[in-house]
Amino acid sequence: KKFKLKSEYNIAFMLPLYLDKNDTIDTYSELQEDIHIYKKSTYGLDFYSGAKIAIDFVHNEGMNLNVHVYDTQNDIKETFDLVSGKEFDQMDLVIGPFYSKNFKIASEILSRRNIPTIAPLSTKGNLLENIPNAFQVIPSLKKQITYLSNFIAQNYSDKNITLVRRNNKDEQKYAQWMTSFLNHDSILYFKEIIVEGAVIDSIHHELDSMAETNIIL
Repeated sequence: KKFKLKSEYNIAFMLPLYLDKNDTIDTYSELQEDIHIYKKSTYGLDFYSGAKIAIDFVHNEGMNLNVHVYDTQNDIKETFDLVSGKEFDQMDLVIGPFYSKNFKIASEILSRRNIPTIAPLSTKGNLLENIPNAFQVIPSLKKQITYLSNFIAQNYSDKNITLVRRNNKDEQKYAQWMTSFLNHDSILYFKEIIVEGAVIDSIHHELDSMAETNIIL
């Protein structure tokens, strides 16, 4: 509601770059030599490389972005110290941190200053609880299953619907989430198959080859 059009925007990326783990790289090493980057640094670097493509695109479209990159080191104290600084008062948007424990701290502090934060990777279900101005790119698995089951119920209730799962606690839980949002009374045909081994070998004889559509979950 408080978003305003501006001539330029300040965007912060809070990434686990672990720069201190890479400070031994020899600046003057021969170009042909392999440079070994700390393994965990690659996650943040790869993410920022992808984000840079989007940044370049919006730049070309005429939007001016001032991009700031901060290394959280995947550390709670470092994250707290960063977002507590006055520099973040100028931010229009903060992307990250990656991991839920750090994101929770950053988003709680920044929400008090009306600065929106985006969780780019976490799928934790209660991540945004009681935190205004916080957003999650990837919804929790339960929400994804809920949306899928609602979509199927609304669009394919007159088709043959088959839910296929393995016999373990996780998939039993997912199946319960799925079926709790399917109104079996309104569905023409519903079947649940528990499989072992190769899925296709276990279900091909269960499918109705004469049916117009088999929806397999």
